[in-house]
Amino acid sequence: MNIGSIKEETQKMSADFDNAINEIQASITEDARKLYSEKVIERWLCPTCMGELENPQGYGAVRGPCGDTIKIFLRIHDERITDARFVTDGCATTLAAGSMACELVIGKNITDAFAVNKEVILENLGGLPEENTHCAFLASNTLKEALTNVTAQVQRSGVHACPPRLYRDRLGSKLDR
Repeated sequence: MNIGSIKEETQKMSADFDNAINEIQASITEDARKLYSEKVIERWLCPTCMGELENPQGYGAVRGPCGDTIKIFLRIHDERITDARFVTDGCATTLAAGSMACELVIGKNITDAFAVNKEVILENLGGLPEENTHCAFLASNTLKEALTNVTAQVQRSGVHACPPRLYRDRLGSKLDR
């Protein structure tokens, strides 16, 4: 074999490998479409709000009973959440739930963001199979931890983004049950 034929064979093997990977991915996606809504599939394949924020005003990290962890970062300006980002080491449904939780709070004030719970996330995702609903619970609890972190920082600074009574109500640890 000469160098030219080795190079040609390597290119063919590389193309064959790429085709095999594409076929496997297509099969996985096809199977997932049988179980999950299109909103879940979209956020699994192309998650929105993915990544960390430098110097966030709110931060929460929660590890779920399944072992997945979500971290949520919040940016606040003029009493509104202007950006929300997340990272996770979790499965596709954890990825979709974290993405949806962040999407839902952008533009909301802190008080209204506390209303984004497991049920709201599930509804906006178009539902999840029963064995995956804990992913929405994990996203909701992580969001609430990040929001509680914001409210605690605001209380310490003496600057209020919403009336102090609402902070006291929220800081009572109103995590989803």
